[in-house]
Amino acid sequence: MIKDRLDLLRQVMKREKIDYYLVPTEDPHGSEYVGEYYKCREYLTGFTGSAGTALIWQEGAGLWTDARYHIQAGQQLSGSGVTLFRDGEENVPTLYQYLESHLMAGQCLAADGSLISADTAQRLQEITAAKGALLKSCDDLTKEIWADRPARSAEPLTLLTPEISGMEVGEKLGIIRRKMEEKGADLLVLSSLDEIGWLFNIRSKDIPLSLLALAYAVVERESAVLYLQKKVWNEQLLAWAAKNQIEIDDYEMIYQDLSRRVQGRRVWADRERVNWKLFALLENAEGVIDEMSPVEIKKAVKNKTEQMNFRRAHEKDAAAVTRFLFW
Repeated sequence: MIKDRLDLLRQVMKREKIDYYLVPTEDPHGSEYVGEYYKCREYLTGFTGSAGTALIWQEGAGLWTDARYHIQAGQQLSGSGVTLFRDGEENVPTLYQYLESHLMAGQCLAADGSLISADTAQRLQEITAAKGALLKSCDDLTKEIWADRPARSAEPLTLLTPEISGMEVGEKLGIIRRKMEEKGADLLVLSSLDEIGWLFNIRSKDIPLSLLALAYAVVERESAVLYLQKKVWNEQLLAWAAKNQIEIDDYEMIYQDLSRRVQGRRVWADRERVNWKLFALLENAEGVIDEMSPVEIKKAVKNKTEQMNFRRAHEKDAAAVTRFLFW
């Protein structure tokens, strides 16, 4: 079955003039764990671990994963035609080293630009440029062969109250805007789901094992836009947004909208956290502040309410573990 899927993918690659196709584990937000819709690497290789990168070419395929998954990957890839590269072991080339030794002048390395960070793309660009090859941002090729692909998760949103978060959304936005002013940033681009969840006090179940919602956000000096799937919109959400001067827009509109918003403005975007496709839209900005997001720093410092709720959570967890051990 895996061989058949790879053969179909190679047909698409040949049509698109792609010699090497990179398939990471992440979703467009760089999540460690992803929903069923984004499990392209698992679909193409059969490997179900939470970390790993696949590379497919016409004559073969490889999967790179760390020591946590060497045994599992070896079992799941057996007979699939996918070679396991055990990251960290002696004499095993890293993905970058493999590309450096196998890419040839004139060849094309491609990846879905929304699934790798701008930082990763920069490293790949250095490799392809040195080899006289081309790095291409393309659409998700897997969608052309994945007939029964699960729908993208769109679970209902929960809006946290100050009793849980310790701060209203407006207060958090005010803190972040002061940081933006200090840096001279007109606009802050957020794509990491944990940052968006903290800043806007929203939770969902779009990501397994994490209470996160699929979303993008743009914060400006006087306004903010939260991009969410239309399936989760409701009257409560829209009323909450209006109260906090937050515009709600369709999840899919971020790319079209950001291209317009950044023109002639100074934009704050972390290359390590923003995907390549989004970061590429900043070409028309007056300048880019490529530094760690102020949200990531601020959310790491827990307020008194968050600390209290941490303790409550640990008490509940301890009780659950004790019940289990007694059983």
